[in-house]
Amino acid sequence: MNLRKITSILLLFTGLILIFSGFVLYIMPHGRVAYWTDWRFLNLNKDQWSEIHIIWSILFIVLFIFHSIFNLKQLINYFKKNKE
Repeated sequence: MNLRKITSILLLFTGLILIFSGFVLYIMPHGRVAYWTDWRFLNLNKDQWSEIHIIWSILFIVLFIFHSIFNLKQLINYFKKNKE
């Protein structure tokens, strides 16, 4: 496999993780309620889910940059065609 394909697959995988962790963060109790009730999902607490979301977000951004670089020629051609 080439690096371009690996980057695309990893970008998809990290995107799915971000969707899932974002959903978990959305449905969890807000504020201190999560701490008072010792709220957990899949045995991870509020802080751990936040850390997972942040770490995967950083990886997603890095992969997005590499993906954009690998597909820069196609991206430029796309904008040139749509400009006409």
